[in-house]
Amino acid sequence: LTAIIFLVSCSQSNSSINNPKKLLVSKNKVLRKFDSIHYTQPDYDTLMDLNYDNKKDLIVGYYGLSGSGLKNRIAVYLQGGNQTLTFDSTLSDIPNPTIKIKDKFISGFYIANGGGSGSEYQWKNNKWEITKSFQVWNNGFDTIPVVWEIKNHITNKTDTLFHPYQMMPPKAVLQTE
Repeated sequence: LTAIIFLVSCSQSNSSINNPKKLLVSKNKVLRKFDSIHYTQPDYDTLMDLNYDNKKDLIVGYYGLSGSGLKNRIAVYLQGGNQTLTFDSTLSDIPNPTIKIKDKFISGFYIANGGGSGSEYQWKNNKWEITKSFQVWNNGFDTIPVVWEIKNHITNKTDTLFHPYQMMPPKAVLQTE
C-alpha cells in the first residue's frame, strides 16, 4: 500500500509537492503512530486535497471499536508547510463520511440502536462550515414514524420529518453515499 501511495505522490502534476519522498516520510510517521492513537489498524489511506490549497492531505480510514451503528471513521491530516502533516480535529470527527470535493460537500452521521445525529458541511469562506444537522431518537418501535429533527444552520430554522427509524438517514434528511 505504501508503494502505491508513493507512486501516486510521484505522479502528481501538482507543483506544491516539490518532494514526494518528504511527503511519504510524513505519511509513514502518521501511519506508524495511528494504532496507538486510535487503538485500531487503518483500513486504507489516500491523498486528497481537502482544503483547496493545492496540497494533498492524508485521509486514513478505519472502523470504530464500539457502538451499535455503522462505525466507518476517518482521521484527517492536512499538509502544511514543508510537507508536514497535521491532524485536523474538525474533519476527523465526521463519522461515516461522504466526501464530494468537486461539490465542496462533506456529510457524516452516526445512528445507533437508541438514536443518532449527523451533519452536512460545505466549503465556505475558506473553511468547512456546518450547514445542516439532524437528530433522531428511537422510541422502540421501528415500524412507526419517528421524528427526525433537521436544523438548517444557515437560516437557523428547524424542521421535522416523520419517517420510520433506520440506521441510515433518509435522503430527505442527509445526503450520503
